[in-house]
Amino acid sequence: MLRHIICLIFLLTAIASFANAAPIKLTINAMTQAGTTKERVTLYFKKLIEQRSSGRIRAVIKEPTGQTETTPQIIKDLLDHKIQIVMPQVSSLSYLDPYWKIIEYPYLYRSQEHLHHVLDKKIGHEFLTPEFQKQFRVLSVWEKGDKYLIEVNQTSQQKQNPTLEHMSQPTSGILETLLNNRGSCPITAPMQNIGRWKEATLPEIPVIHDQRKRISIALTEHSVENYLLLTSQEFWQALPEDLKIIITDATEDATTYARELAQRSNTNATTKLKASSYIKVNSLSPNKRHLWRQKTLNFYSQSCNRSERKLIERIANYHPDE
Repeated sequence: MLRHIICLIFLLTAIASFANAAPIKLTINAMTQAGTTKERVTLYFKKLIEQRSSGRIRAVIKEPTGQTETTPQIIKDLLDHKIQIVMPQVSSLSYLDPYWKIIEYPYLYRSQEHLHHVLDKKIGHEFLTPEFQKQFRVLSVWEKGDKYLIEVNQTSQQKQNPTLEHMSQPTSGILETLLNNRGSCPITAPMQNIGRWKEATLPEIPVIHDQRKRISIALTEHSVENYLLLTSQEFWQALPEDLKIIITDATEDATTYARELAQRSNTNATTKLKASSYIKVNSLSPNKRHLWRQKTLNFYSQSCNRSERKLIERIANYHPDE
């Protein structure tokens, strides 16, 4: 009897200690400003984690300092345990691993569904360097929006290209220029300024109401700008298993929300741009986009080294039924 009473006391003490334990602090550096869609998704992510953990996790979003923070600085803070989750642009991590540049190469993906399958199934992660995999855990990839080409600073006196035939014909030499071809795989800076053409996502393009300026937009949908949700392996492995599940589930729901906002943002921006009399919006037909994709993939097969080609082929040829 006495033994039962003692065991009960120990059990109640353990339960009380668990209930009164300090929550795990999860500091998030969203690397964004107030009012952005990225901030909205981050706030949603924070809410899901705190609710589903019943207060066992206290998520804190790091306030912008007003100073420019570089990705290497933020990655160092992550590894030094000053923050627990960072959200850099995918391409900014290419200094750690070229994988993060390659997955945003033009025309790797047949469709948005293809892109989502690759990201959700973490296709190609086996090509990440052992050092990267040892230090970091990828939680998810959030979309900012599709990338397009725009022609800027075109005055009303300049003849506006009505059909963008040079963008529609894959036999033209624009792809090599577009990819900054130097006789090797375009690792460093694919799709930067191409003459008067510049790469952008639709929400970044200002709506023009000035007859002295005109802009052409080619809805090439050649790539997507992404953000990476990244944590350190050391922090992740120290978490209780049930909290890992909670964070993983919250991440998946937040990723779905990020995609919805990105699509909505693209749609709204397209509507506004088409309403301007001084902006010409041009689209590639599915057949022409297919031709561009085939030419681009052929370019990669001829220009990239063996390991890069294997990664590109793995992503480009992936099918959900694998």
